[in-house]
Amino acid sequence: MLWRLSATSRLAFSLKRKIVAGFFLLPIGIILGSFAPAVPLAQESAPRDVLILHSYHPGLIWTDNIMSGIMEVFGQEGDQLHLHVEYLDTQRYENTENYEEILGSLIHYKLKDRQFDLLLLSDNNALEFVQRHRTELFSHSSVVFCGINNFRPSMIEGSENITGVAEYPSIFETIETALDLHPETDRVIVIGGQKTLTSLENRNMLVSLLIEEPFDPSVRFIFWDDLPSDELTSRLKDLPDNSLVLINGSVSRRSGEALPYLEGIRIISECSRPVYSLWDFSLGNGIVGGKLISGRQQGRIAAQMAMRILDGEDPDNIPVAVGPNRYMFDYDQMKRFGLSIRGLPKDSIVINRPPPFYALSRGQLLAALAVLSGLSALLFANVLVRRRTQKKLEEQKERVDLLLDSAAEAIYGVDLQGKCTFCNPAALRMLGFRSEQDLLGKKVHELVHHTRPNGMPYPSEECRVCKAFRRGENLHVENEHFWRADGSSFPAEYWSYPIRKDGQTIGAVVTFLDISERKEAENKSKEALQELNAFVYTVSHDLRSPLSAIIGFADFLRQNYTQVLDENGNTALEEIEAQSERMDAMMEDLLSLSSVGKLPAPPSEVDVNEVVGKVVRDLHHQIAEAGLAVRIGPLPSAKIPETLLSQIFSNLIGNAVRYAGEEGGPIEVDGERSDSTVRFFVRDHGPGIPPGERLKVFDVFFRGSTGKRISGTGIGLATVQKIARLYGGRVWIEDTPAGGATFAVELVESA
Repeated sequence: MLWRLSATSRLAFSLKRKIVAGFFLLPIGIILGSFAPAVPLAQESAPRDVLILHSYHPGLIWTDNIMSGIMEVFGQEGDQLHLHVEYLDTQRYENTENYEEILGSLIHYKLKDRQFDLLLLSDNNALEFVQRHRTELFSHSSVVFCGINNFRPSMIEGSENITGVAEYPSIFETIETALDLHPETDRVIVIGGQKTLTSLENRNMLVSLLIEEPFDPSVRFIFWDDLPSDELTSRLKDLPDNSLVLINGSVSRRSGEALPYLEGIRIISECSRPVYSLWDFSLGNGIVGGKLISGRQQGRIAAQMAMRILDGEDPDNIPVAVGPNRYMFDYDQMKRFGLSIRGLPKDSIVINRPPPFYALSRGQLLAALAVLSGLSALLFANVLVRRRTQKKLEEQKERVDLLLDSAAEAIYGVDLQGKCTFCNPAALRMLGFRSEQDLLGKKVHELVHHTRPNGMPYPSEECRVCKAFRRGENLHVENEHFWRADGSSFPAEYWSYPIRKDGQTIGAVVTFLDISERKEAENKSKEALQELNAFVYTVSHDLRSPLSAIIGFADFLRQNYTQVLDENGNTALEEIEAQSERMDAMMEDLLSLSSVGKLPAPPSEVDVNEVVGKVVRDLHHQIAEAGLAVRIGPLPSAKIPETLLSQIFSNLIGNAVRYAGEEGGPIEVDGERSDSTVRFFVRDHGPGIPPGERLKVFDVFFRGSTGKRISGTGIGLATVQKIARLYGGRVWIEDTPAGGATFAVELVESA
């Protein structure tokens, strides 16, 4: 195997030793049933070029362990691989000014003319670096990663030819085991911080876990974040009895320089209390144990994936693997604190354990190995099934989270005690809370539903939503008041549905909307309606009398003075009569508009074809005078009062007759049904309606630019719109193909 390194010769020597170690460890790996044995490379005419890119520096035990695992697999390939190794060294220089820019320039200079068949990355910084520079440096290279803290699919979203090994620390299992082994514990000291990515990610995971209260509430968790080594040493000396220590990150000097991992572990483990960790390189260096992450194991699995890809397998068909964490303990530390092996989780690995007093014969060993191989095969099959199941569950959870996060409606869940179990961003926004922690685990009624709109208390025993989910019933409330975190309230409409498991109600999911704008619009509509009714009252009572007098005197002049008046006088008299008739028609239309209301549904469906036929007969003279024809298509029957249907078609067909013009084509009437909704269309082939006027034509008295010279009151279309709204529908205008306007009316039948 050809192996080119950019690091020092000392590092090269160190890695060569790891190759030798890999050859000696190979038989052991086979016996233990490694998850995916590397497939030998097919004979190629030229070796494959592989870049191994580490986030941290050589000599760091975590990185060296990953490299050892990689070389256990790559070391078997002889001269079939050309390896190029780079170290980003981001742990020691992570916060150094301009380091990322300098590093990017250096790597670009070194690799710009190199082509790699595959990149093998360790830890998050390397993955982020490759993602940023992939187009310019690694566009044709497949990628395999490992050691990615708390991997999420979004980290590689949109990328192709990439897979790898995700790292998830077993925080819960480690703490749970430690508390089982030390039942007297009343506090857990968490040593880590927020300066490094690993410590911060794990700290956030632990904080989220503690919110769910999975442990005995009498146990306190105390975080010692980013303490310098001298202060840490001082505090550890004064730890009280019944304390445990959990290592969650590295230790730094007061200058901020990180200590080597093993030195930091040694400082911590010198305290008088049991110490647990999350990484296997801590084992044998002073910790009792835990469910530990293995860098070597992750490196080995990633290298095996790399070999599959180099042998022709599509990376996108290889699912991201989860690094296997294992329960591991140090017998010497267990003895120090008086712990028994019998109390450990099943299948725990114990180092420094005294050898047994007996030995197996060769036959017994072979039999045991055979059984072990069979069990390993079963375990491997079980792991595959579990991985597929876990992946499906994760995908389903991700879809649910996306739906909750993108929903415009506010959504939250409660258990049978009324405590919040989940909530989406819309709920937090409407209620004025900053984060989920403000709601999770708290009684929602006491936070948002505690007071009636009049200021009187609203006990949960009287709350309709509380009663509904306790009874396992659905509930819809159209007008309720919720309270925000700042003490203000808003009108809300909400729905509550029970959550059931195995036939038992375990809680409810509640969806609600802020209907402030709707209520404001309703109030404005009521005010407008009151003003319209007042106006109509004025028209019908105050204008009738003078109008009747005008019409009477005009008729008197017509009968007695037409011979006396000259041509101009008779023309003026005709105009007085015409305008009087128009005003009378306008008042009649206004009265008709104000009287339109939602009438009781007829006992049976109305034959709409018959209604339209009557309307056409009533408009016969106007239709004939305009030289038009009305074509009536099959119309669906409707459970709408006949009088209202007649008003709709009389106004729409009459409007089409007036505006279609002498050269217009036929007027067409048709319709359709969708469940309880009916739609009717009246099409003309006249001049059409400009787009800017299509909403205004439904306003009272608006007649549009094309209707200035055509008789009409401008109230008919407003009447049609009012009827449509009363029946939960709408009215709108479309272009008629080949020219003209199509009026569409939608009505929802009463139940």
